[in-house]
Amino acid sequence: MLAVVTGASRGIGRLLVERLIKKGYQVVGIARSREALEELKARFGDSFEYVVQDLAQDGAEREVKKALERLGVGKVDLLINNAGFAIKKPLLEHGEEELQKLF
Repeated sequence: MLAVVTGASRGIGRLLVERLIKKGYQVVGIARSREALEELKARFGDSFEYVVQDLAQDGAEREVKKALERLGVGKVDLLINNAGFAIKKPLLEHGEEELQKLF
């Protein structure tokens, strides 16, 4: 079975990658940190592939799709959209651009 995890390089995403692999999944991790993803690849070998991509950037969907095609990813059995970030200030102080990034 194949799982795709966004935000896979640290925190909850990294933990999800580790647990899914232990459960027998082939995992593709997507994150901004090449170094952290390479560490996971070294640790898990063929059970883990990765795509380095900032999902907040324009055109990210297209780039991820191309990368998954290059990896030969077919049917995805499980998708975990874990990627995210925070701008630490009161909600009503955010400008329109910041709100677009948050949502």
